[in-house]
Amino acid sequence: MKKNLLSMLILSTSFLSTQSNAVEYVENGIGSVEISGLVTPNLRCELQNIAPIKLHDVQANNFADTHLANVDALPININFTNCSDGLQNIKLRVKNNGESILKNTAKDGSNVSVSILNADGNEIDLSIAENPAFKVNIDGDDNTASYEFLANYKKPDNASATPGQVTASLSFDVIYSDIEDLN
Repeated sequence: MKKNLLSMLILSTSFLSTQSNAVEYVENGIGSVEISGLVTPNLRCELQNIAPIKLHDVQANNFADTHLANVDALPININFTNCSDGLQNIKLRVKNNGESILKNTAKDGSNVSVSILNADGNEIDLSIAENPAFKVNIDGDDNTASYEFLANYKKPDNASATPGQVTASLSFDVIYSDIEDLN
């Protein structure tokens, strides 16, 4: 037992003496890294005021086979100006809860809704999340972008139009891109 105790004492002393001989060397100011960056303004365009649309009055029996009213569709113009340099495209994301048309929100109104049409008069299905009709390139010369849609009444597929007020709203988010093609 005395032999083991003596061995442990010698090992402990040699361990402590090795630790006490360690020295720390410091060289001050020998290395550095320069870090820089730039915070840029948000890329954006200015949305111009959008005029409210007052559709022409239509009689309940004046609808075509397409279920659209037999009246002139009226234009909806959405214009952006002062787009930041570097922006290439704007995309509108329509908020429409998966509906292909704009529901009539008038209290006790007609059963007629509102359809959004492209410039050729073809209906735009508002339920398509990534609808190509809602993408446009920004004009690099004057930093503007424009959308033109048409609005018209649309009666339900399996019912006659009922008289009453029609009120609808087209709500959208705007997504800017500095990528040349949004497809």
